[in-house]
Amino acid sequence: MGDWLYEEAEVKDFIREGFNKIYTTSMASASRSIPSSLPWQAKLLDEERESISGDMTEEDIKAALWSLKAYKAPGLDGLHAGFFQRFWLVVGGSVIDEVKRVFLERANIPVDLIAVIMSCVSTVSTSILVNGEALDPIYPSRGIRQGDPLSPYLFILCMDYLGQLIEEKCHIKLWHPVKVAQSGPAFSHLFFADDLMLFAKADHVNCTAIRDVLDDFCSISGQSISETKSRVFFSPNVDRDTRDSLCDILGFASTPDLGKYLRIPIKHGSASSQDYSFILDRVKKKLAGWKANLLSMAGRAVLIQASIAAIPSYVMQCSHLPVKILEGLDRVNRNFL
Repeated sequence: MGDWLYEEAEVKDFIREGFNKIYTTSMASASRSIPSSLPWQAKLLDEERESISGDMTEEDIKAALWSLKAYKAPGLDGLHAGFFQRFWLVVGGSVIDEVKRVFLERANIPVDLIAVIMSCVSTVSTSILVNGEALDPIYPSRGIRQGDPLSPYLFILCMDYLGQLIEEKCHIKLWHPVKVAQSGPAFSHLFFADDLMLFAKADHVNCTAIRDVLDDFCSISGQSISETKSRVFFSPNVDRDTRDSLCDILGFASTPDLGKYLRIPIKHGSASSQDYSFILDRVKKKLAGWKANLLSMAGRAVLIQASIAAIPSYVMQCSHLPVKILEGLDRVNRNFL
């Protein structure tokens, strides 16, 4: 049991400290012990490195400015890129000086380019609102800055490194990928944004390799795994004792159901109508808010086609709905008409 907090200041401190633990890390630095000559490791060629190490010219700055859409989102000063394009003869010199100050003085590419990227990631601050009042800011040291244009690229680079660690384990035969068919391709992992699915043979060697990869990646990147959100799904041929033993190695609990991803059930075996009953529930909930007796027959038909028909279409893009669900949708629509 926890302690009750009665003072407003104590509640605010408790909330801020909770978020502070989530967004900060105790790591002072990342490990540098990973060898740099492994066959799976991607790196720039000498020519590519030289191509990004040159000084920035005025033509480069102007070309970059003209590549922007003129009237997209403005900057912090409220000015669109079109303003600088339209009045380039007047403000061009100031723009060039500012860009050079930011990039050339601070980034002697490629070495200082890392510092520039890290400055974009590490300068963010977050404040928590409690009853409309902002608490003292939190300075995250874990994760990637939200909303920064660099974030998607940095995330891809980080996850690509995790993929390379997995490939190395597969290369030395400590991780055995799985196949859906004897003649089909083998696969060891699937990345969906920040969600990850790993596939391997259910034995102690493979599970130990998985745990080692995850530990190495977390040690290097400073990230952490949410064990409460992570699950292990075994094939029916794995007995209970083996499942428990492998779950102890992985540090995750087992599950008989993979659940949903992006609101779509992840099928395994034959999916039942119960797995897709949520579609019928959503349709019925939407129809409950409409007054059918206030609409003509044509109006009700248009309303069904424009709104209700879109609800199952999302799931039907990647799944075959059971006949019982399709019949249920037709029945609900007929009753509304």
